[in-house]
Amino acid sequence: MEFRLIIECESEHPESIALEGRHWRLSGSFPTSNPDLFPKFTAISYRWGPHRILSPYFLPTLISDQAIPSLRAAMRTSHDKAFWTDCFCVPPEGHVARLATLESMGLIYSRASTVAVVLAPTSNEAIRQMCQIGSLDETGLNILEEDEWVNSVWTYQEVANPQGFYLTNSQIGDCSTVGDDGDDGNSAQGAVVNKIEDRDFLNILGTSTDAYRKDNNLPSYLALSLRYPSLSSLEDICAEVRYSGFAERAALRIMANLDRRKWTSPQNYFYAALGAITREPVTWGAVGDGVESVAERFMRVCEKKGDWSFVFANAPREEKGAGKAWRPKAGMLHSPMPWYMWGEIQSGCVQDGEVWLEGMLRLDPSEDVFEKGRERCLSAQPNALVTAPIEIFASRLYEYLVIMGFTGKANHVPTELGVYFPCDEMPAGDVHIIAATKLRWSWGAAALASVTVGEVRSYVTGVFVGFVPLDGHCAVSLGKYY
Repeated sequence: MEFRLIIECESEHPESIALEGRHWRLSGSFPTSNPDLFPKFTAISYRWGPHRILSPYFLPTLISDQAIPSLRAAMRTSHDKAFWTDCFCVPPEGHVARLATLESMGLIYSRASTVAVVLAPTSNEAIRQMCQIGSLDETGLNILEEDEWVNSVWTYQEVANPQGFYLTNSQIGDCSTVGDDGDDGNSAQGAVVNKIEDRDFLNILGTSTDAYRKDNNLPSYLALSLRYPSLSSLEDICAEVRYSGFAERAALRIMANLDRRKWTSPQNYFYAALGAITREPVTWGAVGDGVESVAERFMRVCEKKGDWSFVFANAPREEKGAGKAWRPKAGMLHSPMPWYMWGEIQSGCVQDGEVWLEGMLRLDPSEDVFEKGRERCLSAQPNALVTAPIEIFASRLYEYLVIMGFTGKANHVPTELGVYFPCDEMPAGDVHIIAATKLRWSWGAAALASVTVGEVRSYVTGVFVGFVPLDGHCAVSLGKYY
């Protein structure tokens, strides 16, 4: 990978550009073997938009027309003397280090002193409301809901990794003054800039959405999430960052959030996911950038980290006869349910050539769900009839799962503690359910259905809705490793 920064230089430098009354150039690549020696810098987060201009550094490369305005905005609002922005600091198309740099975003953002989030000009009214009023009305919420940064797949790693972030825009506004005491030399003395620190933003967002829910008589968090799915997803990221450490960030939790976001290519989905699960510089060497190659690297990084939660991904499986029917095929990997998850990574190991998942709940099919399981199911579907026949009860649960984004099948497997719904058609055979116990939704857990026909075993991923006890867990062998 390459790690380069925009740094200040003398005006006579042949590759300098003048911004905010000073001259700047692109540095050489800093050694990545010891990131502790990186200079202090601000990383810039913004969305490219549809328009392009020529790069001042990599002719004839085209870059976003928002690159320089966002860099100027960061210079006006940050006290750092160096800046990282993708248009200038990521090697251009065709460069040997480009892919490794894209896959090392976790390292880059984790080393930033802060991230300057420069929202699109279309979000200026929302910025104004937060600065001047300290709250967002329905218009402001609607503006943020549609903002490209709020919706982007890249936002996860940009918020999850750094020491903090703040919001600003690319126009000088009328909120907080940077004068003699706060002027860092990056802006004209006494200039007025817009800047909202991350905690202030989250407080404003939380109180504003709660006020909207009450004013509009929305009955639940689900109803609010359906009205503002992108803002709810952003709040989920921030909650995860606040309440869980980096090492405990499970791949499936990341996928559940990324599946509620937008990306321009499947590769970007995985680059963003890689940046959220690892802070190590990538050292793959020359490899392809097809979605299969990037997906394979993503799964290998998860294995190295000791997180096997990717096995619950909603994706086709390897060939059954190869003994690796547990492993998703390298390709697009989605969560079985795009809903906020909590919990730790899915621990596991390779022993005697087989993959073992630890802390699993093994369930056999039953004719009905016991009372404890039905009671927990009510957290997913409050209107489910506790005493209804199992088919009606399961049908109500399925309807609610679909509202929350589940795209799987209505056919189901009742167990004593809850109901399993598969993401795909299940073959006929001997079935038992394997549910995660440390990676959960409030109403259940990610799960696999193990189906054995003769001597051939296959797996179908899905969701388990019901009660997950604190004890009675076991290790489960899935099959051969490679």
